Amino acid sequence: MSNNPDTLPIARSRPPTVAIIGAGAAGLAAAKHLLAEGCDVLLFEHKVGPGGVWNIDPANRLDSPVYADLETNVPRALMTFSDHPWPPNTSLFPKSPRVQEYLQSYLTTLESSERARTHLHVMFNAEVIDIRKVTHQKTPQWKVVVRQRHFNQPPNDVPYMVKTVVVAMGNYHHKFIPEAMGDQLAQWDATYPGSLIHSIQYRRAEDFTGQTVLVVGNSASGWDISANLAPTARMVIVSSQRYNPLNPALSAPTLIGVPAIAYLDVPSRAVAFTDGRKAYNIDRIIYCTGYAYDFSFIKKGTAKGDERVFASGVKVSNVYEHMFYTEDPTLAFVGLPTMSAAFNVAEAQSAVVARVFSGRLPLPSRSRLRSAEQSALEVWEQQMQAGEAGAGDYHSFRLTTDKDYINRLLMWAMSTRNRTVLGDHGQSPPFWCRCLDHARDQSRAVRVVFKGKGAERHRFTSFRSLGFELVTACEKGGNVVSMYQGRCRSCFMEPAK
Repeated sequence: MSNNPDTLPIARSRPPTVAIIGAGAAGLAAAKHLLAEGCDVLLFEHKVGPGGVWNIDPANRLDSPVYADLETNVPRALMTFSDHPWPPNTSLFPKSPRVQEYLQSYLTTLESSERARTHLHVMFNAEVIDIRKVTHQKTPQWKVVVRQRHFNQPPNDVPYMVKTVVVAMGNYHHKFIPEAMGDQLAQWDATYPGSLIHSIQYRRAEDFTGQTVLVVGNSASGWDISANLAPTARMVIVSSQRYNPLNPALSAPTLIGVPAIAYLDVPSRAVAFTDGRKAYNIDRIIYCTGYAYDFSFIKKGTAKGDERVFASGVKVSNVYEHMFYTEDPTLAFVGLPTMSAAFNVAEAQSAVVARVFSGRLPLPSRSRLRSAEQSALEVWEQQMQAGEAGAGDYHSFRLTTDKDYINRLLMWAMSTRNRTVLGDHGQSPPFWCRCLDHARDQSRAVRVVFKGKGAERHRFTSFRSLGFELVTACEKGGNVVSMYQGRCRSCFMEPAK
């Protein structure tokens, strides 16, 4: 244990039992790293199986940002766990069911390990409805209340007492619609019920056949839904503050790009845009404007009542390095960042969180956690004032690359010299090498070519099959920028073919 007053160790006589909330990519990565540290893991998932957002509810009982025809918007090389390759001949941009199958296979492989058979307990149909810090048997612990559902039986609320908690619910919680034009939107929705939705409610293009659809937002979901609608809708109008008339995604004859909305003309069922143009007879409006975090089930449980620890919104306050709750770092997050290589970010975060929770890696002091979080907040505010960032960019790697973050967490995770209680160095974190740089640099161009293959596109399974050469010679060609004592994976890209 460190004697440095500037560090905050989480002292352990033995690795603790950890509750993980969510069995998507983030939760599965956390489970693997925590097991490797010798922890007992309780993994709770409110759906019927693993996969998180990629596990679509066939009955559409749950809102989801993923729909059956959705394809990944990055090549699968950029959403691959570092030690779990995709099956051979998987499409370069797989559809959502294939991603769910990949995550299921990751869990199946994990559960087959000797350690997991006795120390990993996975519960599906288990919704976490309340988390709060309590005193139990004279020690502070987290009380996690789980609502378990069984077929044809009433739900049953079960409390679990644990020393540490990982919230791994990702970043697609609740729909976020900007407050601008709130009154006009409410009037539109009241006048034309069901015509105004958020992308989390989108399910299939056939529901919009022959309609004129306005899509608001040009990030991933906006362009994905626009492209999905183009073959069936009469017209798809894509409104964006970053409107670019030369965007190749607007090449379909039914797609029209426009700048931001100026106002809604509700009586005429029309929308005016900031360049003076106006669109009439709008049948449906789909807001693809992102998501708000909602951790309302985490509560203080003070004398004032069930006060929330975290307010709902586009930013999670009092969180150090997008992971540790500064006021009590026995609560951590995995998977908050957006616009990132989510699988590898989850692995890198899990490597740090697992080492801290097992007691092998100290944290900075609580005052330093707070100071660092405040400094990050000030940088974000300065970026917003300069027009370099938006209100929803605090946890976004749109500006600060996930590559730097992943490799910084690697160095942090591997800085401990202590071995785990199992006698080894734990699960190795990923390393972002130049091979991944090359894959990302080409991802937008290769996606355009992929889309251009039409109905045959899912036969193409590699960069080379689409005419792109991908460098994957870390060992031979010196693409590795740096290594740390040879104790991390330098490259997990598939061989170029």
